[in-house]
Amino acid sequence: MAKFTYLALNSENELIKSEDNELTGFVTATDKPGVNLILIQKNLRAVIITEVDQKKSLDLSKIFYMKRWVSLGELEMFFRATSILLAAGIPLVETFALLSNEMDNYWFQKRLKEMNKMLQDGATFHMITLAYPKIFDPLMQATIEAGETTGALDKTLYELSDICGRQNKLRRELINAMIYPISIMICFFGLITGMLIVLPRIMVAFVGKKKIVAVKPLLPRAIRLCFWVNDHPQIWLLPLILIIIGVILHKLSKKNFRLRLFFARIGNRIPVIGKILLYFTIVRMLYIFCLLEKAGVEPLKSLRVISDCSGHPMIEEAMVRVIGRVRTGIPRHAALALEPVFPSLLVEMWHAGEKAGNIIEIMSHISEYYYDRAKAYTDRLVTAIEPITIVSIGAAVGPFIIGMYLALQVISDQMAKG
Repeated sequence: MAKFTYLALNSENELIKSEDNELTGFVTATDKPGVNLILIQKNLRAVIITEVDQKKSLDLSKIFYMKRWVSLGELEMFFRATSILLAAGIPLVETFALLSNEMDNYWFQKRLKEMNKMLQDGATFHMITLAYPKIFDPLMQATIEAGETTGALDKTLYELSDICGRQNKLRRELINAMIYPISIMICFFGLITGMLIVLPRIMVAFVGKKKIVAVKPLLPRAIRLCFWVNDHPQIWLLPLILIIIGVILHKLSKKNFRLRLFFARIGNRIPVIGKILLYFTIVRMLYIFCLLEKAGVEPLKSLRVISDCSGHPMIEEAMVRVIGRVRTGIPRHAALALEPVFPSLLVEMWHAGEKAGNIIEIMSHISEYYYDRAKAYTDRLVTAIEPITIVSIGAAVGPFIIGMYLALQVISDQMAKG
């Protein structure tokens, strides 16, 4: 069982805090849904539920400002809570003041207090998002602007919290898909490195350095390679240099779109992995599109936001050309059809949605379809990588094992002759 604090609304839309409603100041439950069930039984509607870690005696983030970003999960909670409070008739200024004290992220707390001051000075929510681009990306800026313009900010923020949750889920799925093959590769290279270092030392310890030097030219090639690596330790600088080059290229790619595009095209050609990355990006793109359409964002601006928030350089490059064509009067589906990066099914269903007038519903279904396809490719990758890894380890380790046996035989023969 864990302890939680909460901020909730009663049936009269009055704010209730756990400290005001519980003698201990905490609610005990197994998880957040359990707390929500307790609140429902008390006729309360949860705004924020926070788990309390009793073991934490010191919050280092408050002292050293260690965390200087806001996660998608934190943004999801912020937008959902803001939506609920606005729908309950609580002013935006009071909402920001309340949430600035409820967020666990101290850096975000500080920013929310600054935003609250801006609201008191007459700024709108959209103006605040423009002042904090590191927190609010172009999708959030455009959606919040549309919500304020139409007077449905609470509903727009609720949709925004939902898409933050979906994007967070997509990111986790993508990370989980990559963790297994990356961890296997690390173990594989670690095993090879260990054998290159350890095998010569074992042989020297059992046979003696002088005898090894005498028979070294007669040893199998794999064992001679191990001795060569041990005799030339500077060879280990090569992996370090490659890592440094990789880090430098990664830093440069953040500032150079062409370099990012080059790496994206290489990644797109990798079997299975390229499909996973592309399909997850398409799912994210369709989530963004549906949200912007619901919010009533102007079509060209919607396409620009998709380009800025897609996270895939190939999609960004294609969307620039699509926007140029749409400006000349070409329909969106026709502009998309000229870009090979977009699957033909997506283009056809986009066209069908525009003709039928239910493009949001159709694109929602298509996003689910591509999500299922991405998951299927992920499962295929995880299934295929295990036998491939076993064969690869056998092919890499086998020559060393056989070489060790042959080396001992050579040493035994030389000792018998001597």
